[in-house]
Amino acid sequence: VCSIPWDKVTYINHAFWMVEPADGSTDTSWDRLAQGAEPRTSFRIASTLPEADFDNQDPSTMIDGLARNHFDQYAYFSEQYPEVNILISIGGWSRCGYLSEMAYTPEGRQSFVDSCMVLMEQHPWIDGYDIDWEYFGGSKDGARKPEDDNDQGCPIWGTVEEDSENFGELAKLLRETMDAKYGEGVKKLTACASAST
Repeated sequence: VCSIPWDKVTYINHAFWMVEPADGSTDTSWDRLAQGAEPRTSFRIASTLPEADFDNQDPSTMIDGLARNHFDQYAYFSEQYPEVNILISIGGWSRCGYLSEMAYTPEGRQSFVDSCMVLMEQHPWIDGYDIDWEYFGGSKDGARKPEDDNDQGCPIWGTVEEDSENFGELAKLLRETMDAKYGEGVKKLTACASAST
């Protein structure tokens, strides 16, 4: 974070965070779909690298008195450069495994939004979220299977059409919730959308 050219950027997407079941269960959405189980309804966002985001308290080699972890450094630089928007990117190619299940129910969507709001309250320098659901509705081949042990794939809970509608409902809820708390358009919301079929 210290080596970002802060005077030359307007947006920073901090990648990646992920969605996970809030109850600590580890069975995948793929497993639950195969079992015919109901979707879980409580989710949270979590760092994929907590040791880099929070835990590393070693001193920075670039700025005296600053810890080496990302979040301490973002807090410092957001004060120096308040015009730079820092977004948390959630998902990415390999961490979309729970997004469809989460967005399938109103309760799941609400739990996700609640978790986003808690993180924003804990870290006021967060200027919004980037939803990297790659990709809601899948592609012409349907859901994307995991490519290796580090990839969750991108299952579709319900139908392709429902997946796309659920993404819209999720984005709408997050947008409205951030606007209600911080003012219309104050917090940013972006998404990764595929140009493929």
